[in-house]
This record gives sequence, C-alpha cells and structure tokens, in this order.
Amino acid sequence: MGGMKKHIIPSLLLLVALTPAGGQNKPAYEVDRLPVSSGIFSDIAPVIHADGILFCSNRKNGIVKDNRTWDENRSYDIYYAEKTSDGNFRNPRVFSKDLASIISEGPFCFSPDGKTIYFTRNLEEGKAIRRRNRKNLNGIFLADRQGDRWVNIRPFEYNNEAYTVGHPTISNDGRYLFFSSDMPGGMGKSDIYYCEWIEGRWSQPVNAGATINTPHAEIYLNMHPSGRLYFSSDRPPSRPGPYGGLNIYYSSLLPGEWTTPVMLGEPVNSTSDDFAFTAYPDGMAGYFSSSRRRNDDLYAFKSIIIRRDDCSPQEENSFCYEFYEVNAVIYDTIPFEYEWDFGDGHTAKGARAEHCFDGPGTYIINLNSVNLVTKEIQKNEVTYELVVELIEQPFITGPDTVRVGEAVEFTSLETHLPGWNIEHYVWNFDDDTAGEGERVMKIFQSPGVFQVQLIVSTEPDRGEQAREGCVTKSVVVVRNR
Repeated sequence: MGGMKKHIIPSLLLLVALTPAGGQNKPAYEVDRLPVSSGIFSDIAPVIHADGILFCSNRKNGIVKDNRTWDENRSYDIYYAEKTSDGNFRNPRVFSKDLASIISEGPFCFSPDGKTIYFTRNLEEGKAIRRRNRKNLNGIFLADRQGDRWVNIRPFEYNNEAYTVGHPTISNDGRYLFFSSDMPGGMGKSDIYYCEWIEGRWSQPVNAGATINTPHAEIYLNMHPSGRLYFSSDRPPSRPGPYGGLNIYYSSLLPGEWTTPVMLGEPVNSTSDDFAFTAYPDGMAGYFSSSRRRNDDLYAFKSIIIRRDDCSPQEENSFCYEFYEVNAVIYDTIPFEYEWDFGDGHTAKGARAEHCFDGPGTYIINLNSVNLVTKEIQKNEVTYELVVELIEQPFITGPDTVRVGEAVEFTSLETHLPGWNIEHYVWNFDDDTAGEGERVMKIFQSPGVFQVQLIVSTEPDRGEQAREGCVTKSVVVVRNR
C-alpha cells in the first residue's frame, strides 16, 4: 500500500491517489550513399558539424598537391560539406588551411563548447619521413579556435613514438576523453582507453576493460550525447548473418561497468568494413563509413523505427484509497466511533481507513458514526459516490526485470483509451529493435536499463486527424548468473 495515496475526505469530498507498493527483428535503418563521396578516393569518419558534415578524405585538395604518407598511401585532410535547405550537400571544401598538412589528419572530434579540436595526425612531419624506413605512427593533436582560425596546434600529452594513439571522442559533459591505442599492456591489437579531466588536465589513460575490449581492434570511437559509445571492431561478429571486416558496435557505461557491446544489424553493418558511426542527438539519423563499394565512402542512415521523444512514463493503475473523516480531526475532543461501508461488501472501522477495490466501478461509500457519550447512532452520516476508473493511456504489460537472452512477452491488451479505434501498435525497445502488433516477443542481448516504448494510433476518421498515444516503461536487463 506504499506510494502516493488517494484520500477520501467525506466532509470535503477530496480525492488524492494510493499506489500499491514478435516482431522486433525488423531492420532498424535505411541507408544511402552520400553524393559527397568521391567514388575515386576514400572518404571516412564523418562528424556532424554546424549546418553540414565534416569528414576525412584523401582526395586532392589543391593546397598541398598529391600528399603521401611514409608508405606511399595518400594522406587525409579534413573537409566540410554544407547541407542545403533541400537536404543535399554542397561540394566539399578543405575545412581549415591551418590543419591541412603533408601528413594525415583525422579522425577527430570537438570539445563540447566547440573551442578545441582533437584530431589524429602522424607524429612526424616533413619530407624527410618518406626517406626513413619505419612507420610514422599516429598521435592525438589539439588546436584552439580563434575566430575562423585554428591556432596553438600541440600534441596530446600521452602521445608516444613507440605506439599509436588516435580516434578521439569526448563525453557530452567534457569530463572524459576516449581514444584507441595499441599501447603496451592492452588486450588486443588496439584497445579503448579513457582519460578524465581533473584540475585542468587529462588524467593518466585507463583501459576501458575486458567487457568492451577484445584481442582484436577497437577503433573509430564516437561518444553519443545519450551516453552510448559507438566504435568499430574486427572481432568475430556477435550476431548471425553475412558480416565481415570491421563492424559497428555500441556500449553504455552503467555504474561501475560497461554493458556488453551490441552489434548493429543490416544494412548498417555488411560483409565489408563498416566504421565511424555518428548520430544526431535524437539517434534517428546520422552517418557512417563503409567499404561496401570499391573505396571507403560516406553513408547516411535514417531510423525506420518509430520513436517519440515526448512519451510520458506509464502510470500504474491504482484502486486503493485512504478515507478519513475530517471532523474527527477538527472535533477530536468528542469521542466518536466510525464505520465505513465501501459498497463492495467490505467495511472498516476508524476515523481513517484504507481499502483497495477489486477493479474499476462505481461504489457508494457510506460512513456511520456512534457518539460514545450519548450512544447516538448516526446512519449514513456521509454518503459519497466514488467512481474508480482506469487511467486513460496506452498500457504496457510485461516484466520489470528480465535476464539477458530470456524470451519475454510484452502486450498492449490493458490499454485504456475509450473511443479510440486503434489500428496500429508499434514497439520501440531502445536497443535498435522494434516490433508491431498487440503482442510482441523480445530477447534483450545485453544488460542495462531500457525504455520500452509503446505507440498506438488510429486511422483518420471523417476528415479528422489520426490520434496517437505513447507511453514508456523501464525494464532492467540483468546478466545471467
């Protein structure tokens, strides 16, 4: 009987609440190749920026001709493509002459305030590096925005000539910097590390751990505002299907541990290398890189899962009330004995009483009283008609806690929307899966807290617009012991 109480005060007739203590496998996205991709050169690592996108490309830029790396591969520079009002992109141009050089720049990210860029770059520069018979490793470099210029280019303090550091991304609050590195002591070809901003500097790098890292390569990181860390890995695919090369995964940091990485399905991941995934804040659209054609190209994705940002948390129906006679408080010097008749065959004694009805209905509440001094009995001193109703809302029936790999059913059968002729039931499981229908079966693949969303809608009726309702329910997914 815990929670918010519904109080019935007959003298004031006041009420307040008493609350008691298949189809998710449809593709999540549509994918299209971006026309800004050159088709001849490689275009990778898109970043959403201002009114367009930034990306890395090894196309000729007209600033330094035919740039080559130490191993005679073309070097990358950062380009900007402005998005037009009709959703297309203008021709890409070099983002900043300050950052362009004869060595490779990117992937990269910005600080949350946009005043600092963190970018991957070869550690050594100058024409002499081409004559040296050793690999020019990568490090992270920083630059500060000064008007339209990027100035004060400097190395990240944890760069090292003995190993690679790169692919930076920063948490939305600016507190954590994540990057990929093959530094000694890691778990694989390259691992995910992070530093924390403490007293004006980045702390020593910390390996993100075995839940998220593997003996394989974890690279191309992107921290989404939702707290999901997207990355690519050449680990064996974690889902059946025609996958190969690099695949895109995501993980979230719960208190004390990362969730088991979830691999995105088709058509984002494919038999080719798929990497550098970035999404708009609502997660409904974004970009990534893929080699599914001859070269690395940029692709746009759009979620086809119906998702609403304004869904209210589901309210639990309560048929429990607390009743009390206000005069027993006001005139507490006169001894009375009270008896409540709840109109459903149950009674209770006392100036205050709690009672739970079996379900919705109209109940006649009667209060009898006995003056213990005069012995006078007052029948039906207060009579009140109480209408107990279901909350008008879509309603998700399903477990609050499930285990990873456990098949569970969610239904909408307790939805209460009088007058609605509901035609569509759409489910969004907050893990890039969806379902349709009054009943759906669901298997969660990783632990965490997921917001299950149910959207119901009607068809337009007699020229009126269709109606739509939406609720969310939190489901905790725990590991199998």
